[in-house]
Amino acid sequence: MPVRGARRGRRDPPGALVLALLWLTPAVVGAQVAQYTSPGQFDLHAGSEQERIDGAIQEARWQVGRVYINPWLSLRDIAWVNDFGSENVLGERPQRRRGTDFTASFGAGLRAYLPVGSGLSLAAHALPEYAWWQEREERRRLNGRLGLGLFGSAGRTSVEATVTRDDGIRFFSREFEERVNQRRERASFEIGISLVGAFSFFGQAESSRHRVIREGQEELLQLAALDRDETRYTIGGRYRFVRGLQVGLGFQVYEAEFENRDDLRATEGEAVVLTLRHGGPLWSMSALVASQSLEIGRGPGRRQDDGVRGNIRANWAATTRFGVQLFADRNRAFSFQAASPFFDDTRYGIGLRTNLGSRVNARIFVEAGDLSFASFDRAGAARADDFEAFGGDVFVALRGVRFGVGATRTKYDSSLPQFDRSVTVSRLFLSFTRQSFGLGAIGTGGVTIGTGELSPWT
Repeated sequence: MPVRGARRGRRDPPGALVLALLWLTPAVVGAQVAQYTSPGQFDLHAGSEQERIDGAIQEARWQVGRVYINPWLSLRDIAWVNDFGSENVLGERPQRRRGTDFTASFGAGLRAYLPVGSGLSLAAHALPEYAWWQEREERRRLNGRLGLGLFGSAGRTSVEATVTRDDGIRFFSREFEERVNQRRERASFEIGISLVGAFSFFGQAESSRHRVIREGQEELLQLAALDRDETRYTIGGRYRFVRGLQVGLGFQVYEAEFENRDDLRATEGEAVVLTLRHGGPLWSMSALVASQSLEIGRGPGRRQDDGVRGNIRANWAATTRFGVQLFADRNRAFSFQAASPFFDDTRYGIGLRTNLGSRVNARIFVEAGDLSFASFDRAGAARADDFEAFGGDVFVALRGVRFGVGATRTKYDSSLPQFDRSVTVSRLFLSFTRQSFGLGAIGTGGVTIGTGELSPWT
């Protein structure tokens, strides 16, 4: 029996448009679950990870023998946070607010790069970071990121192997938009082999662990229901056309096992994955479509979930100073509510960007979509949250210093009135060459401050 998402007889987003965009497209192989997607997020990476690491080596501050080192300094997530989230976990409106809290994260560390041969590089990072809260002492802790990776190519073979551990304070999900200390451990191996002509073969294996760091915070107990281990295996082939278009087709096996032996959310299945990528002077795109066949749960409550999910990013440079960006996503996320073990996060939007001279870049965007919760409890009310969001940002570059400011507002209109809410996030970003600083916060119905961060490898 197919799992049915919640629907109601009100305004629905134009799903046909989303599916049409996804059919025209699909970015990175394997995004089966995207637990949180920031409004207006637009990632269209140019070049490979190896190319970005080569750039980091060129800009390294220090060199010790054959090792290139970049220092890292962070002051971010400076926030005045409205205390709304923990009391809304069950969808109940809080009887009173406990006021606001002040938080900040700061750290210092190193990124290191070691060329180990023609086209191959080792990269490592150790980035400790302390999360401080003024009132919530139980949430103060030393977080940080550790990682080791091998990137590059030798002859016809390209390799990317990484092992990372990331303890950080992040937004939990669209369902519960509050910063929570979380741990992500990930090991990944990907290989590509050039075959005859423009054909190539690729294979990828990935294992990851996701945990909420509670440390005595009983109000986060329900979130721990999503503590899980995920594995993903993908094989396939790619073809690169003369004009820069790259098409990939793969087969993927996915499994999610939950720490509490959850019989509701345990997931396994497979997907046929189509990827497209194109880069050019006037337009570029990166996209993924996954036709999934998943089995949810165990025992008598086992359900079949078949569907198409994926994403698209497209960028068109109408003139040298003005461009248009399109994005659409349909991602799957786990819910901590037993009646709705997971939901689909569908969004689509457009962004307009402009260069105001050689030093100033600006962007505005609008997006809409919905969170459609699967209903496993026939006696319960089906839930779907429509949302609309808009925002923008401005970046200024002056003599090696890059400063940015932006804001986003999202309004949710739920089929269950107790879940109606609005979230406003503003962002500050400051970078000195490759040293990044971000300031951030989040709240409901009020103005707050967001975050900015660079890739740990670069």
